[in-house]
This record gives sequence, structure tokens and C-alpha cells, in this order.
Amino acid sequence: MKEQIGQRGIGGNRESWYYLEKDEGSGDLFYIHEWDNMSHNLSSKSGSEKVPLSEAEGRPFYDEAIELSKKWET
Repeated sequence: MKEQIGQRGIGGNRESWYYLEKDEGSGDLFYIHEWDNMSHNLSSKSGSEKVPLSEAEGRPFYDEAIELSKKWET
């Protein structure tokens, strides 16, 4: 299960999407940050980072991830 918890910079430069993902098998929760950055010369650099939710404190949309994780518990 994966759900978007936030986004930034939509429309070209420094686009970022943030997700909470639950591994259905283990029940582990992950914070995911995906990005697509376009430079001034229109070259693009994309990537993603996936970390356990327990290690994501202080990152953008962390509070939203915690709130969603509580809903998934019920």
C-alpha cells in the first residue's frame, strides 16, 4: 500500500513527491521522497529515496506520514 502525503515545486523546477508506503507482508512503514529536478538548460535529474518511517523525523511531510500511519493501524 502506498499513498501520497505531499508534494512541492510542481510545474518544472525542483518537483518533489512524498509518500508513505506499508509493506503488507512485514507491516513495516517507509517514507519515500521522489524528485524530478529540471535545470536552467532543461536537463532533468530524477531519483528517489526510501527510508524506514522511524528514521524520517524532521523531513518534509513527516507529520502527515505519522497521521496516515495511525489511520492505517485501525
